[in-house]
Amino acid sequence: MKAAPDFIYRELDEVQVRGKHVLTKIYEPVCHKDEVTDDIKRELERQQIALNYFYDRNWQEASTRFEKLLDQHQHPYYRSMLDIIAEYNH
Repeated sequence: MKAAPDFIYRELDEVQVRGKHVLTKIYEPVCHKDEVTDDIKRELERQQIALNYFYDRNWQEASTRFEKLLDQHQHPYYRSMLDIIAEYNH
């Protein structure tokens, strides 16, 4: 993000990097800042809320929100998150 500040990013997860004690956030580039639409902004805001529920281990709310995102946007990330939540929620 610092290396390419002209892009909009989607936060994907927090991971533990080997040899570090703090979690590191990972991101996916979405589009150039000049191409961002209100729809993209709303989607990313809703996705961040769903991800926050995931971080809080509120599996039901995270699942509900990722399901809505998947229905609306068909992004494979949302399907992956639902699969991960299903595994954690056993």
